Amino acid sequence: SFIISAVKAVLDYLNRQNRPYSAIDICNNLHKEFGKTAIVKACESLAEGSQIKEKVYGKQKVYVADQSQFPDVDDSEIKDMDKNIVTLTQEAQDKQDVVKRLESGQCVPSFPRSAKQIVMRYGRAKIIKPEIFLCIKFRDLMVK
Repeated sequence: SFIISAVKAVLDYLNRQNRPYSAIDICNNLHKEFGKTAIVKACESLAEGSQIKEKVYGKQKVYVADQSQFPDVDDSEIKDMDKNIVTLTQEAQDKQDVVKRLESGQCVPSFPRSAKQIVMRYGRAKIIKPEIFLCIKFRDLMVK
């Protein structure tokens, strides 16, 4: 029963992570819920049953999920994901830049600086102190 739960945990972990791990890495990543011996036995059992793949590099064995169980991914889907990654990375970088400026006390120069410019852009009701308003407006942009 203990070995069965170790087998299930290892199989679930390798399928979820979908990358190669040694038995020691699996043991550590499962927060030593199972001993090293139980993990090694579970990995060997799964490899014998062709549920995972085992690769030997010198004295070390590496285990990875069987890739045949996963569906093939279309090239256009990969290209769309790559574009999305680029877009999200740029958005994250832009937001990090704004956070750095806010933390250093700087406001971005592209925002209006004079009270008159603020009134023209946002209306009279929103005037507090120009620099405070701009930082508040920045924060609101970051939340969106």
